[in-house]
Amino acid sequence: MMMLRTVLRKTRNYLSETGANVAPIFAVTALPIIGLIGVAVDLNIATSSKSRAVEAIDAAVLAAARERVAGGDEQAVEAQLEEYFNALIESQPGNLNCTAPQVSSGANGLDMIASSTCTTKTVIAGTVGREEVSFDVESTVTFGVGKLDIAMVFDVSGSMNWSSGDNEYASRLEALKAAAKKGVGDLLTYNSSDKDDVRIALVSYNSAVNAGDLFEYATGQPATRTYEAEVTGGRWERQCWGWRCYWNWVSHSETVEHTVTNTCAYERNSSEWDAASKPRSGHYLTAEDAYYNSSNGSWSNPNGCSSATPVPLTTDETVLDDYIDSLSAGGGTAGHLGLSWGRYLLSPDWKDGFETDSEPLPWQKPDTQKIIIMMTDGEFNSTYHGNLGSSFEQAQAQCDDAKDNDEVLIYTVAFNAPQAGRDILDYCATGPEFRFDANNGQDLLDAYTAIAASISDLRLAPDAEPAS
Repeated sequence: MMMLRTVLRKTRNYLSETGANVAPIFAVTALPIIGLIGVAVDLNIATSSKSRAVEAIDAAVLAAARERVAGGDEQAVEAQLEEYFNALIESQPGNLNCTAPQVSSGANGLDMIASSTCTTKTVIAGTVGREEVSFDVESTVTFGVGKLDIAMVFDVSGSMNWSSGDNEYASRLEALKAAAKKGVGDLLTYNSSDKDDVRIALVSYNSAVNAGDLFEYATGQPATRTYEAEVTGGRWERQCWGWRCYWNWVSHSETVEHTVTNTCAYERNSSEWDAASKPRSGHYLTAEDAYYNSSNGSWSNPNGCSSATPVPLTTDETVLDDYIDSLSAGGGTAGHLGLSWGRYLLSPDWKDGFETDSEPLPWQKPDTQKIIIMMTDGEFNSTYHGNLGSSFEQAQAQCDDAKDNDEVLIYTVAFNAPQAGRDILDYCATGPEFRFDANNGQDLLDAYTAIAASISDLRLAPDAEPAS
């Protein structure tokens, strides 16, 4: 419109000239010039309308694709497409009108294609008989990642017994249970009745990880093990020969035994400490030993850890929910262990430790994606082998290796975490859109809901284009 005002102003100046030939020349040239200006104005309006229509059809086909991923039948898919598209078109300014969108499948059977024909009113061209411009829009969604293996990692350190930041939950742990169960439920809805394309594994950590049934496989030691210690000592004894007696020191030694049952595991202290490689001789995870204290004649038992043991990849929502309900809090925050165990549960190198249905898929297998959802409310502050670096530093190395070599996507959730906790989660997240902050229980619920929605979009690859 600014262009039109400029031309009209220049035209008035032109007509004010006194030359004898001005009026005839203007009479011959004015109408074509004004016509070209009108075409430019209407073309700009049509281009803007088409852009808005493309955005609407793109968003609508994604919504319809999510409905199909969630198991909706074709009638539900078409209804979602039409409702979403019509609502977006009606919200647009101007005189944009579109037909009900049509949905079809691509030749490869993996595409969902939505199309519509739209019209918009002209401003100038209507004076010469063309009152509207029509155009077609089309958008395609390709169903991309077919299978998802997801490891959800929970912080159950002592601070998880603190307030959640609102009155909805008794503690941070109770808020986590509600949010995690919501996330599990949302993720598993993307499984159809005859396919288990989404599998979920769960693990929790504090100062250690309770390896449970995986303990012997991971550490090379049995859960119940007996330790021995050689105890040396002696006493003064009175010995007599005839009428003469002496006090004589008599040495003795004995072997004492102590049996413990403990399945708490720590980082491995080997050249593969930051990798998700198979546990084996020289590269087992660490099991804490019991030690005999000769000064007081007692045994020091291995430290404890959470009672919850890892759940390998499964589609059984009841098993997953029962695990979440069983969580209790206490101890320190060895976040690097949580990350490493998230990787182990997704690693094909660990497949010998799992039942067949829980075996992780191969790395970089086409049509698959592996994902870790890492949560903490604290600062990574606990290690077993300090020579490998702090928990923060070990976590950095774990995240680097997971993203660079295993191509794992990492989502992170900081729940009322201090700056150091947020810093490591920011570092580990695959990108800014993969990190979430939660200040209370509702925020945490929203974070897991948003992550589930984001993960569902990994299975869709939008490719919207306006049709010619």
